Amino acid sequence: MEKHVPNLVAALWGFGFFALLLAGSKLVRPDRKSDAARSGFNSGERNSESPWIRMSARYHLLVAAATTFFLGVLILYPAVATFRQWLDEGHGVVALAAVGVFLGTLSVALAYAWMKGDLSWIRDKEENGNPRERVS
Repeated sequence: MEKHVPNLVAALWGFGFFALLLAGSKLVRPDRKSDAARSGFNSGERNSESPWIRMSARYHLLVAAATTFFLGVLILYPAVATFRQWLDEGHGVVALAAVGVFLGTLSVALAYAWMKGDLSWIRDKEENGNPRERVS
């Protein structure tokens, strides 16, 4: 039990410091209770539209594709950096095959998304035939 006392003291100090910061900020910050201050973005203007707008799922697909390829670069960098060492140890063919399979998988995924049209920002028609509005 005695070995947990420093952790308990540190946790209590952290929670106490957090409570002290919250109380101090409540004393220092300005108190704005006007309708303009409570409206969106504190701009003072009336909202003309609902904040719940429809967002294109294509944006999320593009972000997922970009993230996948960025992570692919991060995964490949150590393999490329140590490839000479693997060649000297006699594992060069296996390492090259593993990197090739990895790049091949990413390339097939990219080709599939490209052929499906998911990488184009604007499509002429949606799947149900309705024209799509421009996303900016």
